[in-house]
Amino acid sequence: MLSVEAIFLTFALKVLDIGVHELFSQLVGSVVEYRQIHQLATQYVAYHHYRSHGWCVRSGIKFGCEYLLYKRGPPFQHAEFGVMVMDHDASNDYTWYSSIARVVGGAKKCFVICFVERINTEDEVLALWKEGKYEQVFGSYKIGEIVYKRWIPGKNRD
Repeated sequence: MLSVEAIFLTFALKVLDIGVHELFSQLVGSVVEYRQIHQLATQYVAYHHYRSHGWCVRSGIKFGCEYLLYKRGPPFQHAEFGVMVMDHDASNDYTWYSSIARVVGGAKKCFVICFVERINTEDEVLALWKEGKYEQVFGSYKIGEIVYKRWIPGKNRD
């Protein structure tokens, strides 16, 4: 969570006093592997997506998900959504989704599954990263969302 927030403050808002190249070299290291870049980019793209839509994004580890989305922030009101970030081709069994939805739903939040899809090939992403074209790397991902709500027969009888 701290790394994606640092990337957002450095890359998108340009308010941290650290260079983009220096930040990414500290986060990823000198040996660059596609898996590391993809994992960092997936988390950052989802974080940036929600921040750019005006949400206050915080860690959701307490509720078993990646992010919590607040309209104004934790001091002012409770989070409305719990977000789990996944690759677009990832799948889990029903019990995985159900257990996270139960925890998030028990806290009176909606559960959002955020699918992140890579548009470019692995080699293209790696080449762009090594050239320092981070904007193009992050631009090569797109977001899809599904809101998962549990249906409770006794409460949802309209």
